[in-house]
Amino acid sequence: MRALVLIPLALLSSLSAQSLGALGGSERWLRDDATWELGGLGAEGRKLLESGLRARDAEIRLRCREMLGLNPHNVSRFLLEAEPAAVRALSSFNSGQAVLDKVARWGVHCRPILTAILADSLRNPLQREAIRILGRLGQAEDAPLLESCLLDAELGPNALWPLTSVRHELSPELESLLVRFKDHDKDWVRLRYWIVRGELGDAASFETALELAGEHIAAAEDVDAELWGRANRAWIYDLLDRHTEGLEDVELMLAQRPERASYLRRKASLLRGERRYDEALPCIEAALRNDPGDGYTMSLLGSCLHMAGRSREAIEHVFDAIDAGYEMYWAFNNLAWILATTEDPSLRDGETAVEWARFALSLKPGSPSIEGTLGEALWASGEYALAVTHLESSIARFEDFQSLRSAASERCFLTMCLVELGELDAARACLARVLEDDPGNPWLARAQLRLLGE
Repeated sequence: MRALVLIPLALLSSLSAQSLGALGGSERWLRDDATWELGGLGAEGRKLLESGLRARDAEIRLRCREMLGLNPHNVSRFLLEAEPAAVRALSSFNSGQAVLDKVARWGVHCRPILTAILADSLRNPLQREAIRILGRLGQAEDAPLLESCLLDAELGPNALWPLTSVRHELSPELESLLVRFKDHDKDWVRLRYWIVRGELGDAASFETALELAGEHIAAAEDVDAELWGRANRAWIYDLLDRHTEGLEDVELMLAQRPERASYLRRKASLLRGERRYDEALPCIEAALRNDPGDGYTMSLLGSCLHMAGRSREAIEHVFDAIDAGYEMYWAFNNLAWILATTEDPSLRDGETAVEWARFALSLKPGSPSIEGTLGEALWASGEYALAVTHLESSIARFEDFQSLRSAASERCFLTMCLVELGELDAARACLARVLEDDPGNPWLARAQLRLLGE
């Protein structure tokens, strides 16, 4: 397969504003052969979708064929392959931010274009958006570039909290810069810092974040300030699998703002964590009515439908999330997870799930959730020894930040792998730990039956 070549600035600049503008909306860009070579998904992305053409299920094959033929993300992939200097052309189009949002969906592969935007000596209106996206990627090597943005009076407030994602510490020098920013920015930066430390394995940092959120709620002088604190505390509770406590905050939030889509999404996520899928679905539907283009909500809907036994509907909603602009790594992670774990034998497809999970992990390296999905996909494809390696790594990371329910789910699949490998004592010990940590785990019954030889 031919690799994409670097495209000179002149060629990018020759694209009409109308062409780029169409990509900023919901329209799909019908490709021809020339367009594919310039702006397609690239060798890796095309190979990924071609794996879907080999999938067992006819509906998946059809949807992947549609995505290959009518791909709405051509320009974003084109920009990833273009010379870094070409990014300046984005600033001349009204749709520049929309295109950059699509670029960001490719995880770590979008770093060259983001760093080029931030290193641009000319003022680029996309720099603030590039800071946000770069911080979300959380790559330590980007810390010096983000730190340099702090010296810019306009960019400083935008750069400080993403820097906590890539540095994982606030030095005294950075703390001193907080005095330049308003109180709300100070609270957010400090809270984000402790959440990042918690996600990196320091469980005590989550408790510090909860204390900070509680202090903000207690000191709130108006409803909006209180809601900000509760929204962040509910997020932390969700990360910690403390869903009941999170739901208490969310109910108070919805009493004040019953139609706010972000609150409805958080409630649905917490209900999903409680395995109350039928209750989560109406919240998701209400969130989509208020924010119909949100890819995360569509993906959340797919997750709940899958756990409710409606896997075919779930897959369609994840594809819709991809079309809506949801991050590629989570979308393909969810597709892999559904294909690997569905109860429908005609839909289960371990080999395709492995390809998609590996692609997701390449976009978001180090994610315990995606590595766990890869382990489950390897289990579904019969590669049990390799599955054990990835499942054990995922479990260790989940346990680092006390996400015992997530670890228990991976242990269920680890149990089934160990049975296949003939390590029955280890399988029994693994299952006993699930019963101790999460006796209501949805995968427990499947693991128990496999251990019993059924």
